[in-house]
Amino acid sequence: MLRFHDLGAMPPGLCYDEAANAMNAMEATETGRWQVFYPGNFGREGLFINLQGVFFLSAQMLSGGSVTGVEPWLMRAPSAVFGTLTVLGLYLLARVLTGGGPAAAAAALMLATSFWHVNFPRIGFRAITAPFWLVWSLYLLFKGLGWYRDGRRRPGLLLLAAGGLCCGLGFHSYIAYWVAPALLAAVLAWWFLEFRRGARVRDWAVGTALFVGSAALAAAPLVAYFLTHPGSWTGRSSQVSIFSAPHPWMLFAENLWKSALMFNVHGDDLWRHNISGSPQLFLPVGLLFVAGTILAVRRRMFMPGLLALLWLVLGIAPAALSSEGVPHALRALLAAPAACLLAGLGAEEAWSWLVRKASPMTAKVASAGFALLLAGHCWTAYFGTFAQAPKMRELFDTEWVDLGNEVRALPPAAPKYLIVRGARLDSRGVPEHLYPLAVAAGAHSEKARRERNIRFVITGEEAERAAKEPGAYAFVIP
Repeated sequence: MLRFHDLGAMPPGLCYDEAANAMNAMEATETGRWQVFYPGNFGREGLFINLQGVFFLSAQMLSGGSVTGVEPWLMRAPSAVFGTLTVLGLYLLARVLTGGGPAAAAAALMLATSFWHVNFPRIGFRAITAPFWLVWSLYLLFKGLGWYRDGRRRPGLLLLAAGGLCCGLGFHSYIAYWVAPALLAAVLAWWFLEFRRGARVRDWAVGTALFVGSAALAAAPLVAYFLTHPGSWTGRSSQVSIFSAPHPWMLFAENLWKSALMFNVHGDDLWRHNISGSPQLFLPVGLLFVAGTILAVRRRMFMPGLLALLWLVLGIAPAALSSEGVPHALRALLAAPAACLLAGLGAEEAWSWLVRKASPMTAKVASAGFALLLAGHCWTAYFGTFAQAPKMRELFDTEWVDLGNEVRALPPAAPKYLIVRGARLDSRGVPEHLYPLAVAAGAHSEKARRERNIRFVITGEEAERAAKEPGAYAFVIP
């Protein structure tokens, strides 16, 4: 509910990056040219954009063709699906890591009601897919090697192959995901020790080879693209890297500290990512996160405590390696499930304390009240404070989207001129700064503009002719 409710209107409009994705997705559906990497807008991995296009085509088929234009909810629904399935994946992973205790349900609940992880599934950004692929690859890796060790060889190998595919597909999500191999390598090293105790190193090698081979197969198309297009991998990251600063390692240490404080002290300042400056974790969750972190350090057990800590550090590393906007909730999104997993460990400890000091019924009542508190806070924070903030209209280009909807509602046969004097048109014939308008109006491609009789006008002479044409609609855009 939190990720799907009123998805087209909250946040209002469609921000530039969402519109750029939509331009590529719609172009792919019209031309059949699905790309593994879209070089525009600083370069973006193609998997999520292609899924947006597939979702649009599916919506058309299911509606019998009544869906004819790009609505914001259509571009955001894949994000909401990925976000929801990440919660399920974290629950299953935490059950494997903790042996099925209360920590699994608590971790999933806190991720499900996390403002941090509710906001991004409601925006059409590819970054939300990175935690999904990592959570599911970890779950399938643990489950598959566990089954394989316990004698369930065939289902174990199937799970390892699926986990490897999830791991490889993660490279098609967002550049921050490229820290994931370090975490997965640590997990494989832990499993090596487990298999060696039973003198079954060969079995470990077989399972690991299958996982790594499947991952390499899934990642291969993107890696091949980067090898044949030098410089495309770095893209935007090279412009915001700390290594372009005078003292990069000092800046890294400062950024790492700011990123560590984002959970409980001061979060992302950008309104598009967060209620500006608010901690990424709701106070009760933040306290449980601290408790879980202390427990992880004290007990010094790799699974689940130290694993979650390593995951957390790697998750915030991409934000710490950037030279702007730190703390950065989007670049550190990979850390959100890890933070909730640590908070889940703290919640399990609190549950055990309540059972010992009071009774199981008291613990159940307290847990139900806690769940209602988290859900109520997230609903109020997002739909009350965040989505209604005046800043949202500017950040999500609501003015252009409203104008685009107005243009799209006009009779298709009537000439419609969008007058943008002095603007430069891109290869599609659209001013780049007006992508949200173009997407909303159905003017994202030459084919779409012909069908709807829409034209962008950039010269004074054309504007004068458009103003005099009988029956035409002319919109002057500053």
